[in-house]
Amino acid sequence: AKHGPMALASAQFWDSFFEQRRTPADPSKPSEALEWYFSSREALPVVLEELSKLPPPLRVLHLGCGSSDLGWLLASQYGLQGVLDADFSPVVVGQMAKRFPHQHFAILDARRLPLRASCLDAILDKGMFDSLTSNSHTGQANAKALMGELARVLAPGGVYLTFSSFGPGETSEKNMPELLQHSLFQLKCREIEQPPLEGLETEVTFLYVAVRRSCPGKEKEGSASVSEKDSPMMPPR
Repeated sequence: AKHGPMALASAQFWDSFFEQRRTPADPSKPSEALEWYFSSREALPVVLEELSKLPPPLRVLHLGCGSSDLGWLLASQYGLQGVLDADFSPVVVGQMAKRFPHQHFAILDARRLPLRASCLDAILDKGMFDSLTSNSHTGQANAKALMGELARVLAPGGVYLTFSSFGPGETSEKNMPELLQHSLFQLKCREIEQPPLEGLETEVTFLYVAVRRSCPGKEKEGSASVSEKDSPMMPPR
C-alpha cells in the first residue's frame, strides 16, 4: 500500500514498516543492520567530530532511532555511557531492546518529551526531522513543537544534530532553515558527500547542527507542558 507524506509522521506507519522489516537478532553482524537511511557507519565519524566539541561526560539522546545501531556503537565502541535510544514506534523499540539488551531504550514522541529541562548535552537524529516535516499541512506545527522541546531539554551549549535529504537552499520543496529556526539555537549546515538513500537524485546528505544558546529566563520557550516531578531521568552520566 502507498502512503502519503502525512503517514511518515505517524507511529502507526512506522509500526507497520518495522513489522515488515524485522531487525536481525545478532548485533555482531553490522551488515544485517536495517540502516535504511544514511548508514550509521557513515554518520559515526561526523557525529563523533561534533560530539568531541562538547565537554564530557555526555548525556546523548538518539531520537527516531528506528532500527539504527548508531546509539549502540556510540555506547559500546566509543564509551559513551549516557546514551538513550528512543522512537515513537513501540514495535521497533521492542525489537531493538531485544537485539541490544544492555542498551537504554524508550518509547518517546519527540514533540512531547517527558524529560527534565536542560537534562541533555546532545540530541541526534537521522531523517526523523525530515519525516515529521514531510507533510506541508502539518510540517510547520511539528517542527515548532519539536524545536521547542529540544530547546527545553538541551543544556546551554548542547547540540542538536539532524541528518537530512534537504539542503538549505531548497526552499521550493522544504525550507529547512525556517523549519529549524528557534531563538535559542544557532544553526549551521554541513554537506556530506554520501547520498542518504539509494535511488535519490542527490549525492549529498546535509547535516544541520543547532547549538543551544544560553538565554536566562527563556529555558522553556516554546516547550510542551511537562511535569518535572514526574519526568524520568536520563541514564547516569
